[in-house]
Amino acid sequence: MNFRLIILLATLFITFILGCAQKVAGGGSSGTEAGNALTAKFVHLDGSAVQSARILLRPADYMPGDSNSSQYTGSTNSLGQVEIPGIAAGDWVMVIEAPGGALLRTIILSSTDSSINLGCDTVRGVASVSGSVPGTHSGNERVAVLGTAYETLIASNGTFHFDSLPTGVLTFQSKNATEQRTAYLRTTAGADQQTGELQLENSGTLLLDNFEDRNLQNRFGSLSNSGWWFLAKDSSVLQTNSLEDTSVVLNYTGDAFGTAIHTTLAFASSAQDPWAEIGVSLGQQMEPHDLSTVDSLVFYMRGEGSLQVVINSTTTSAPICSTLTNIEKNGIWARQAIDLHRICSPEQLQSVTGISWRTTSSADFWLDDVQFIGGKPSAIWP
Repeated sequence: MNFRLIILLATLFITFILGCAQKVAGGGSSGTEAGNALTAKFVHLDGSAVQSARILLRPADYMPGDSNSSQYTGSTNSLGQVEIPGIAAGDWVMVIEAPGGALLRTIILSSTDSSINLGCDTVRGVASVSGSVPGTHSGNERVAVLGTAYETLIASNGTFHFDSLPTGVLTFQSKNATEQRTAYLRTTAGADQQTGELQLENSGTLLLDNFEDRNLQNRFGSLSNSGWWFLAKDSSVLQTNSLEDTSVVLNYTGDAFGTAIHTTLAFASSAQDPWAEIGVSLGQQMEPHDLSTVDSLVFYMRGEGSLQVVINSTTTSAPICSTLTNIEKNGIWARQAIDLHRICSPEQLQSVTGISWRTTSSADFWLDDVQFIGGKPSAIWP
């Protein structure tokens, strides 16, 4: 190997190692009067600095066409660094577009923050995304990525497609005069991904699942590559409405609720301390999620039985918090609302792994439209 090649390889190696190792410069405005200052650094996959790239911050609920929306801009220097001063408190979506890729991050700034350093991030590429919106469409309706200028037309058959979207956690939304539909997706560079069908979601709520896709991964599962529904039970308990004794069953309700979870559990009278539960993980096994921004858990049930709603956490001193709910045998769907801040401590809510509906006696119940009131996807699934 000649001397020049050795020097070249050594230079490339040092560039790669130090690409994100150099300290990001801080400074700028401070205090609540001046606003928050944001600093960050961006590099390419080879570790070289992303130079002269434009960074744009818009409110997290921004949709293209919002004329009264504020925004902040900046540009990376020769080291890939950027500083944007004077940012107001709130939830912001930051997008950086550079040759070969784009990156999206959601940033939450409180009024007490004087500055925030995002550290170093890598611009990896772009993703293509397709999906669908139920109903009939005129051809003039659009789907947008919230907090950005990305939007595309919905075809008359309800499908849509984006060719080049940034990597990150994206919120897709279609909106007209009568309804708002959303989907959430963590995009991957170079991938061709699907949002699935956008679902109805009222403002101020996060629909965890309504099972209309007949998929046992919750609607935010793509953000953690996990988030599955499960059935767990004592060996003495029989699930009598399924060919498989340990499967979660999705059935058609026969009414406006469409598809829902349905389970029939038979407890032997001779069994000692039997139990069974239907549950959903929020992410990877034992991975904590912060639900402190969620006000309450809401769901609909019908059937017969007594159930304990359990919030599972990684808190060692008290790993669960729970409350009891009863289902009346009248065939009517009942809305249940659980105030999470009443039954759980702040420490428990900051480390939630999943939610389950647990019973210690025979039960036949349906579960649907599980949602959080309040809450921010960027805080729960960062």
